[in-house]
Amino acid sequence: MFRFLEITPELLRAHAISRRQALELAGLTGLESALLPSEFVADRMLPMAENEGWIGFWILESASGDVIGSGGYKSLPVDGVVEIGYGIDESFWGQGAATVLCAELVRHAFAKGAQVVRAHTLEHGIASQRVLAKNGFGFVGKFIEPEDGEVLRFERTQ
Repeated sequence: MFRFLEITPELLRAHAISRRQALELAGLTGLESALLPSEFVADRMLPMAENEGWIGFWILESASGDVIGSGGYKSLPVDGVVEIGYGIDESFWGQGAATVLCAELVRHAFAKGAQVVRAHTLEHGIASQRVLAKNGFGFVGKFIEPEDGEVLRFERTQ
């Protein structure tokens, strides 16, 4: 139903210029809206280009080969802890894509040596909280994030 493409430093750099350029470089079609805005990638994610293997994945619908979302790591692990984030195009919500993407991020992080995978959701992000629960995450508590304000923290230990 779904497959993954690991985001390389080259893809990330292209994505920082434009979503279309990144898709073309990968030889893919897809919903440009399924990818993060290029400005966000340039401002917040581009430093991760130096950390190959800790960038993330695009999720593709197997039948069409279209990119329908992405997930990644917010930084390298610190003291064995790495934080993930993910998003799926709204037209694919409710089809299990976020659940399998989260599972792939967790699998990859543990394979690369992380001991704890962390994720934050907003309190009203019930669907994302379900995705995390399906992937074995437990609620840790409420925290303040500079960008989002109060968030709920979930973690999964290897």
